[in-house]
Amino acid sequence: MLVFHFYSSNSQEGVTQSMTKSFELILFDLDDTLLYFEDYWEQGTKEAFRQFPITESLNADRLFETYQEYSAYYVEKYHQQEISIQQFRNNRFIRTLNDWGVNVDEAAAHRFNELYHEVSTRFMIAAPELSPLLDMLQRSYKLGIVTNGTREVQFDKLKALGIESYFPQGGVIISDDIGWEKPDPRIYEAALSFFAAQPETTLFVGDSWKNDVVGPGSLGIASIWLNKKGEPAKQHPTLFATIERLDELGEKLTS
Repeated sequence: MLVFHFYSSNSQEGVTQSMTKSFELILFDLDDTLLYFEDYWEQGTKEAFRQFPITESLNADRLFETYQEYSAYYVEKYHQQEISIQQFRNNRFIRTLNDWGVNVDEAAAHRFNELYHEVSTRFMIAAPELSPLLDMLQRSYKLGIVTNGTREVQFDKLKALGIESYFPQGGVIISDDIGWEKPDPRIYEAALSFFAAQPETTLFVGDSWKNDVVGPGSLGIASIWLNKKGEPAKQHPTLFATIERLDELGEKLTS
């Protein structure tokens, strides 16, 4: 167990309080935290377009532009929990093809998504600093993952990155397995239960303010926000630190 001291300012009282945090467990988000979506999404999608029978004769670059627009539209609906992750994936494909004058159904969209999943793993490459960081952290902490997604897809990402061995069997908590998606408190409770951990000794690291700061914060879990998009600074009672790159994490935990 390592002990860290940090300070939080109370603007109403005009005082600064010193608090001590003793972290034993670090939980990571997966997508856009351990694996950067933009590193593989465009290449993987275009290659899937080139191989899929319905789209192989279409211009993959131009098709991707339309697909990207619908992806941005439907991902907001998914984040607002208006549609499921499967609806998000299917709808963006169906609407894209409709714009190109091609009518496709849910079954065709599902087949495309399966092909994309198979193809995209070839373009998933771990950042050079990822394994050394996890090597260092596992000497002092238990490590786990809490992620939204489907089991097969998320585990294939871990295998593509070569990092599955850093996390114990059962220590990768996936929404598809347990029926609750971040930021539902029950998905974080499932992780705490598996590791027999307490909220006050747990740290969550992720890029989503809603899912990786506010969500775990509702249980009293501290967080480090990976603000890689350079969004304006935010405050939350359980926010431990903000970083812009994952390789800053070690420094924050040892400073």
